[in-house]
Amino acid sequence: MSLPEQVREVTDTYLRLVDAAVPDLVQGLYLHGSTALGDFSPGHSDIDFVALTSHRPDEAEIGALAAVHEELDRLHPRPYFDGAYLLPADLAADPDRCPDIPGCHETRFEPSGRIMVSLVTWHELAEHGVAVRGPAIAELGVWTDEGALLANTRNNLRTYWKRWVDKLDELAEKEPDRAVDPWFVEWCVLGSVRLHALLVTGRLHSKGGAGRWAVRTGAFGPRWVPILTEALRIRSNDDGPPTYGDLRHRLRDTRDFLATVVAANET
Repeated sequence: MSLPEQVREVTDTYLRLVDAAVPDLVQGLYLHGSTALGDFSPGHSDIDFVALTSHRPDEAEIGALAAVHEELDRLHPRPYFDGAYLLPADLAADPDRCPDIPGCHETRFEPSGRIMVSLVTWHELAEHGVAVRGPAIAELGVWTDEGALLANTRNNLRTYWKRWVDKLDELAEKEPDRAVDPWFVEWCVLGSVRLHALLVTGRLHSKGGAGRWAVRTGAFGPRWVPILTEALRIRSNDDGPPTYGDLRHRLRDTRDFLATVVAANET
C-alpha cells in the first residue's frame, strides 16, 4: 500500500538513524494499527511499528536505540512512533511466551518491557501489516488465535473500559473544564466501539472504521448516532460546527455511550 506522506517521512528518518546507530540490527520494519488499516489521521493517529532484529540487542545497542528514538522525537515530535523490537521467532509464537523486549511508547523508550506485546499486535500484523523493510508478512508465520483474541477483547471491555465510565464521572465532577476536552470523546467512543465491532464482525477495525460501521449499520440505534458522529468529526479534523452545542451534554453522552458498549458485552 502507499503510505501517507507523514508516515513515510518518519519511517525513512527512523531507518536512516537506526542503520547508522546499530548497523544490520533492524532486518525488518512492519507497520500495523491505523496506518495498516487505511485510517491514518494526522494529529490523531500514532505510527505503530514492529522492528524485527537479527538478535536480542545487547546493553550498548539498547542505549543506541534509546538515542535513536530521542533524535527521532526531536525531528518528528508527532506522530508518535510506537513499537517494539522483536525476533521473528517471537511473532511465530503466542505473545504470552515473548520475553520482555525493548520498545517505545510516545516519548518514552523502555529498555525492557511489554510495549506492543499483545494478541492485537500479532493479529493486526498477520491480517493487515505493511512491510516497509523485510520479507512479506505472509512469510513471517505470525501466530494468531481468534478465540483468545475475542476473549481478551471482552475482558478489556469489562475491565479497562468499564473503569473509564467511572473516570468520566469523576472528571465531570472534579475537573469539568478538562472533561469537555474533545480527546475524551474520540478516545472513549471510538476506542470502545472498535472492540465491539471486532466481537460482532470477527474482523479488526480502526477507530474511524468502527465508528463508521456503527453509524452505517445502526449497531446501537439512532439514540447514539450523534455522539458517534461527533467522535468521527473530531478524529477527521473537521473544523465544522460540533454536533453538540452543549459540551457537558456531549460529555454525558460520551460516558453513557461507553457504559452502553460495556453493558452490551458483559454477558
